[in-house]
Amino acid sequence: MTAANAHLRDVCRPASDAEFAQPPLEEGTASVPVLGGNLDDILCGHYGRTVGKGNCVRFDGLTSQRPSDRRRCH
Repeated sequence: MTAANAHLRDVCRPASDAEFAQPPLEEGTASVPVLGGNLDDILCGHYGRTVGKGNCVRFDGLTSQRPSDRRRCH
């Protein structure tokens, strides 16, 4: 197991990073400010959801397609 973890760390991860790591398309942060409301009320639950092809988000038995934008085309 130690040898396998070392191989992943020393060989696989650097190769993956070299192939797939990309600089951000835009400068700045992805964080947005909270525009009012009580965070205790807003951040009160954890839910699982799945994003499928075409930016369809499935949550609690419902499916919603997220609108496309320049970073997220359908």
